[in-house]
Amino acid sequence: AAPGWGVRGSAGGGGDGGRGGGGACGSGLPPEEWRGADVLEDEPLDQDEEREMRLENAAIRAELEQQVELARRAEASMLEVSSLSHMFASKIEQQSNQVETLFTDAESTSENLT
Repeated sequence: AAPGWGVRGSAGGGGDGGRGGGGACGSGLPPEEWRGADVLEDEPLDQDEEREMRLENAAIRAELEQQVELARRAEASMLEVSSLSHMFASKIEQQSNQVETLFTDAESTSENLT
């Protein structure tokens, strides 16, 4: 539970650490439906609750680390695509210059033959 408030046995706890779905997001306040008799102030966790909290924290950390790794891979891929795109544009520009030179040479040759 967040500092200053804890909830035991409340409905809607689900897989979100007992925080429910509502509340003032990021405000440190419990959801409105928890502000009442079922809120216990600063009650310590028993061993089972602490173990469950640690397991949940480990699972959340693993998920976060996986998401960070996926983001890093995506970033690396985007950098590679950007680099390849720049190289492609550079090669196209070189080929365009070569085609222009060939066209100019072909016109000169045509004028010299006539």
